[in-house]
Amino acid sequence: MNKNASKIFLCLSIVPVFLYAGSSTTFASNAYECKSTTLIELYTNECEECPACPPAEACQAGFSCQPNEIVDPITTPGECASFLAEYRNPEQHKLPANRVYPMGQKMMLTAWLGKSAGDLEKMKQHGFTMQGPEWNTMNLNYLDTAISKGLRSAHRIIDGPTNAHELKKVYKDGKQEAMFRNLRSRVRKITQVPKYNNNVDIWLTGVEELSTHIGDGDWDVTLAVATDYLKRLKQIVKEEDPQQRPLWMSDVTGVQQSKMLVTQQYLDMLGPQVYLGRINPVGRGYTTDAVMGSIARTIVSTAQELDSRYPGKYKRASTASLDALYEPISSRDGAENISRIVEHWMYLGFNNGLQGYQFYAWNNYTGGAYADTQTWNWWRYAYYKHVKRLTDNKLDYAYLWGDRRSDLDMKIVSGPATTHGYPSISMQNIQYGKDRFVVLTNSADSAVQVEVSGFPKNCVKTLDIRTGKDLPNNGAVSLILQSLDVRLFRFYSVTR
Repeated sequence: MNKNASKIFLCLSIVPVFLYAGSSTTFASNAYECKSTTLIELYTNECEECPACPPAEACQAGFSCQPNEIVDPITTPGECASFLAEYRNPEQHKLPANRVYPMGQKMMLTAWLGKSAGDLEKMKQHGFTMQGPEWNTMNLNYLDTAISKGLRSAHRIIDGPTNAHELKKVYKDGKQEAMFRNLRSRVRKITQVPKYNNNVDIWLTGVEELSTHIGDGDWDVTLAVATDYLKRLKQIVKEEDPQQRPLWMSDVTGVQQSKMLVTQQYLDMLGPQVYLGRINPVGRGYTTDAVMGSIARTIVSTAQELDSRYPGKYKRASTASLDALYEPISSRDGAENISRIVEHWMYLGFNNGLQGYQFYAWNNYTGGAYADTQTWNWWRYAYYKHVKRLTDNKLDYAYLWGDRRSDLDMKIVSGPATTHGYPSISMQNIQYGKDRFVVLTNSADSAVQVEVSGFPKNCVKTLDIRTGKDLPNNGAVSLILQSLDVRLFRFYSVTR
């Protein structure tokens, strides 16, 4: 035991002081106490020093080694209890535990076009909660497969047009009434069959991307046609679905918010496509990976504005479809970089308010502008890897149901604070249950050193989720994040 540590227990003046056997006079090491067992007279203003123990014979005469019951005081009484006070969101427990948000407590984690038994088995094993959507849902066998694998389903209401160009022709030919009769029949085929009715959690419009295709081009429709289609399809769901499941339309990023505020008023979730990667041959790339934060904030703010203008049964869910099809192999080098891209974009979106993802796509689109087979497999492996880490550590529930806090400070010690006009570092600080989760991402092209402070001392452990190891925590954590790094931490009580 070192001398400095002993001084906190007993420092005596030069006047005689008598200590009796059984008194509480102690000199503490890390694990043991040296406790007086005999009458001792001390005449010194220095602390008596007890050698480290065990072994017992190391103690000086008149002392014995006993288990140390001394606990270092926390910084402020009650600080730790307050910091890690259990948080339960009452809204979470109003919903069924086995269904997907907004129908239930689970986060939407699904894959477009994943429908084979092998794919769905792997998805289930890696934490995915849902199957679909599937393009052609006339044959319902894919729902049987999802049910057998324990996955919920997003079901596309389709019987006729699938895009704006085809919808335009239906209205031009005056066949829209027949189309709506068919769509009503497709909804009934789900609601009137118990096994399907108990499995589907989300409806998807048959025609997609209408917000993008309002205009005068060959692939566009008028605003009147787009809103009539969505309004009437929503009415069909209202009349034919006793559960009033949410209706969602796949859109694309970059759509003017003013258009989405018109088309999305009839829908219950947002889930626009986000094209991953900076470089691609069809001109859909971004100048920086940091753009995902801005995209997420736009999706969330649009959903909030829609809720304020057109309140419905649900608060509109803010999700996104991560689309990797346009990323050729030449733009990034190998599986590890693809994994870093997926992880970074996924958590940057979560940190900025997204509530779930659809990963696109499980079918292998190859040739032309699309990724080759090897790259496609790398993307899919990355989705598996990061969804599993998310769900294994309950980060999905933390993001969806946790309490986002502002009681920690984050400062950049070195490196760029912005990249291409966007913040380089994002941080989210969430209390869920008895744990505190902190997630940081670095969107810069270079390393950034940060310090996160504000933790209570001595009573909180810091777990690095990626490595499974506890880190030193003396009220602050200092980190160096490389480009596209994501760091995941769980803070929990030392008594657990």
